Amino acid sequence: MALRVPSYYRDHFKAALVLPFVMAFSLFEMFVMLFFWPIIFLTDSRSLRSVLTEMSEVFWFIVRFDRQISALVSDGGPPRLISLRFGQAPTVLNVPKDEQRDFVLMRATAMLRRHVWGWFVAFWYAFRHPDLKFITDDDFTRTIESGPWATYLVEVEDLSDWNEEHDGKSRYWAFEMPLMQSIKYFEEFHGAGTRTLFREIPAGEVDSNPHLQALAIIMMPSHTTTQYITRPQDDAWNPAKLYVTHGATHYLVLSRHPMLHFPMDTVNAQTHYLPLDHPIRLLLEPHQRFTLPLNNLVLNSGFLSILVNRWLDIAPFDCPVQSIDAFVRDGYKDYSFEKVIPDSPFGYGQFVRGYYRLFYDFVHDIIQKDKSGRFVNEDVRTWGNEIAKVLQDFPTGDELIKDRVLLAKTLAIVMTDVSVMHGADHSWYYHKTPWDSVPWRIRNKAPTSASGDRWIRTNANTRFDKWKFYLTQVCIFFTGPNTSLGDVHYDGWEDEQRRFRKALKDYDASLSEYVKVSSLKNIAPSIDF
Repeated sequence: MALRVPSYYRDHFKAALVLPFVMAFSLFEMFVMLFFWPIIFLTDSRSLRSVLTEMSEVFWFIVRFDRQISALVSDGGPPRLISLRFGQAPTVLNVPKDEQRDFVLMRATAMLRRHVWGWFVAFWYAFRHPDLKFITDDDFTRTIESGPWATYLVEVEDLSDWNEEHDGKSRYWAFEMPLMQSIKYFEEFHGAGTRTLFREIPAGEVDSNPHLQALAIIMMPSHTTTQYITRPQDDAWNPAKLYVTHGATHYLVLSRHPMLHFPMDTVNAQTHYLPLDHPIRLLLEPHQRFTLPLNNLVLNSGFLSILVNRWLDIAPFDCPVQSIDAFVRDGYKDYSFEKVIPDSPFGYGQFVRGYYRLFYDFVHDIIQKDKSGRFVNEDVRTWGNEIAKVLQDFPTGDELIKDRVLLAKTLAIVMTDVSVMHGADHSWYYHKTPWDSVPWRIRNKAPTSASGDRWIRTNANTRFDKWKFYLTQVCIFFTGPNTSLGDVHYDGWEDEQRRFRKALKDYDASLSEYVKVSSLKNIAPSIDF
């Protein structure tokens, strides 16, 4: 049941007035798409036969998929957890009708509005930015250390794989994207597995923050089984960095980001079984609005999911469903609820941990002042035990009712995950990455040696690739939050939540450029896009 904030019904009324006009224009765009799509298909693939074969395969896969989901959905009742995908978090079916209406009116309408103008602006963007651009070494290291990509940095001691020697005093970090070599691509696209070695420049040498220096990249092209090492002086260095950012984009969106979305569906669904006035439900509801319908659309709607239907204009991927599934499984392989909050020493880790502490202080203060005993009753025991059955390393209900500090930490992790970490992923990729150097698609085969193999940058993307990239950016990766986390509203605890909102805004204002992965105004309280 969606939280009834004061503006809830007024917002629904305003959205309902706009929806018919947006829908009408979207239908017009779909008609235009149907007219031009055969031409676009041929620019996106190498042969008409391969296009028709793939379209047929995708169509029948979607039909079978939608039939399977429809057979599992029952009329009415609370959300149900169903394990459809081995090794992944359960998907949630029977999403409440009022939450579906809320999502359609408030979020789907916003996405459609951006789609209406984004379709045309994307053409202008593609005309002005037809090619990929090589990323400078400074932008390369800044992009990796300053945002969510930093979660893939692993400290290493043995540098022999890169033919480097440890200087005995520096810290070294590996940034590895191995799946990019082994996954299947659509026939017109290519990639490369990469293993990048960085040396950490300690805080104090450049400024008050730690930074990275790129030393070498191990390249593992997808079209060959050979590998080689390239360094900054080599001709293959600049193309290699594009394959690193290409792989990092895939890992972020298809492996790491789903770990913020889908495991927390279990918490969301089980919270629906708590009494309407239970304090845990009241604390989590603002952070769960829109999320179940959105995730249900992404996971369980064959025709409308960008993960399943390649031919959607907002689906930028260069690999089929099986490859996307491989990335998602890779994310679940190491998933642990206890490790959701990153320990990275770079800007992103500092950013998330700061917000986590604010959530923890807010929740801990409420729990410690509670005299009703409802934070430690049988409802909480059942809630925790049911979630712990399917969510790796989630505390059991028996542990939660014995330890109020653990309960506060648990709620703070959930709230930070679905608001700050999710919102920062979207806002950072949209606002702080160099778009022309973080591609979803590369049409060139990767160089097979450090000499570069005459790699031609201007052949790596087409205008159609850039058109899809822009449209996906404005319609999917950043549609803007419905409300800002800084304006979050809870049903109760007026003094505590007033102090909490002030603390959020003070923290946002205090952040340096290095730590400020996203502005507070671009972070929603829940996963709403």
